[in-house]
Amino acid sequence: MKWSIAILLCFILSTVLALTVEESKEKVKKAHEKCNGDAATKLDPEEKKAYKSSKVVGPSLKAHALCVSKTLGWQHPDGKIDKTSVKEKISSFITDKEQADKIYSECLVDHDDEKDTAHNLLVCYGRHFGHKH
Repeated sequence: MKWSIAILLCFILSTVLALTVEESKEKVKKAHEKCNGDAATKLDPEEKKAYKSSKVVGPSLKAHALCVSKTLGWQHPDGKIDKTSVKEKISSFITDKEQADKIYSECLVDHDDEKDTAHNLLVCYGRHFGHKH
């Protein structure tokens, strides 16, 4: 009986975490679509192709990343990362403190340029949570 309850709890937890990750991916997708609808933050298709083939980061990619990041509430209006908000999001996916701390130190890095900060944050998110940027 105890084993069946434990298995059921594991199943429920894994289902909830999967939904949380999928919901997060959907929010990123909607932010991407919103930012692509604005001429100032629209992702240039040629830049996207260059990034996918050789990781060349052009100006439209950076502007787009900043728009997505701010739309999601990951960066403050001044361009600095909202570390509390992002940590809460990460901790909803990752329960291992050591792994979470590694992701924080890798992803939550404020650069001199807010667009570089946004680009790093989104790429890091994709690397750890499976969203293709």
